[in-house]
Amino acid sequence: MSSHSEYELVRNTPDASYHVPNDLSRQVLERFDALVENGEILYTPSDAELYDDNGFEFEFRQTTAFNKKPSTAANDPGRTSAVGPFINPRSSITILSRLGPKHRLLLNEFCVWRPMLLLTTAEYAMQTDDLDIDDISASLAVLNAFKAPFMMIYNCGVSGGSSQGHKHMQLHPQPEKSRLFMSLADSAETISDRIPGVPYQHFVLQIPSDATPGHVLRAYQRLLRETKASLQTADAGEGYNVVMTRDWIGLIPRRIAKTKDASDVFGINAAGMMGLITVRSEHERQRWKELGYGRYLARLGIPISGEQ
Repeated sequence: MSSHSEYELVRNTPDASYHVPNDLSRQVLERFDALVENGEILYTPSDAELYDDNGFEFEFRQTTAFNKKPSTAANDPGRTSAVGPFINPRSSITILSRLGPKHRLLLNEFCVWRPMLLLTTAEYAMQTDDLDIDDISASLAVLNAFKAPFMMIYNCGVSGGSSQGHKHMQLHPQPEKSRLFMSLADSAETISDRIPGVPYQHFVLQIPSDATPGHVLRAYQRLLRETKASLQTADAGEGYNVVMTRDWIGLIPRRIAKTKDASDVFGINAAGMMGLITVRSEHERQRWKELGYGRYLARLGIPISGEQ
C-alpha cells in the first residue's frame, strides 16, 4: 500500500480513504486529451458568448458534443434499477476505480469543458436520492485536487435535469469569463436567498476555509430543508440542483428540466440554471432570446416573485 505522503487528503477529513493522487489533475488532463484525440471523448474547444440579463450573467457555448449524448427517459428502467453506462464503465474512462468507500471517478464522454468528470456510486443508487457524507467527502476530494477552480453539480431527479438514473455528480472547471452568482453569498451562517439579479428561488451558504466534510454536509442539509419546503409550497415535486465549489454550496428547487414550448432547446441542469448554457446550433441560441433568458430559467425553477 502506498504511503500517505504520496497523496493529498481532503481538508480535515479523518478518513484517509478519500485521498487522491498528488498528480490527479495531470493524470486527468493527459487521459482526457488522449481520449479526445482518438475519438472516445467528444469535445471541441468553444468560445464563450457572454450575455447580461438584468444582472444575471449567462455564458453561451455552442458544441456538437451533446448531439450524441444519451438521456434516459423518465419511465426508463435505468431510473430505478441497475442498468446504464455507469454500472461497468470502460477502463479507458476510469480515473479512479475507487474513491472512498462508495464512489468511482470517471471521465465524461460528452464535454463542453476540458475536462469534465463524473463521480458515480460504484454500486447502484438512485439519482433521486439526497447527497450523503460520502458524496460530499468524495466531491471535496476532487475539488481540492485541482489548482484551477472547479465546481460540482448534482441534478436530483428528472426535473432537475438528470440524464441518467444512476447517482452521479459532475465536476468541471468554473467559467473563466462569467461570474457564478452563488459566489456572492456572504455568510456561512445566514442563508443567502435573494442574490441580486437571480429570478428564481435559491439557497446558498459560504464554506469556511477550515470546514470539514461534516460541516459541509450540515450546510447542505440546512439548504435542503429550505429547498424541500419551497418545493412543497409550490407543489412542484421533488427535483432540485446542487452546485458546490471549495468556497460555497447552493441549492435550487426545480419544477421541470424543459417546458413544452421549448422542445428544440436542450434540457437544463444545474449548470444551465447557473447561466452556463450549451446550445447545439445558432437556431437554439436564438430560441433563448425568444424564451426570455432569465424568465425562462424562472419557469424551470420557482420564481422569486412567487408566481406560479
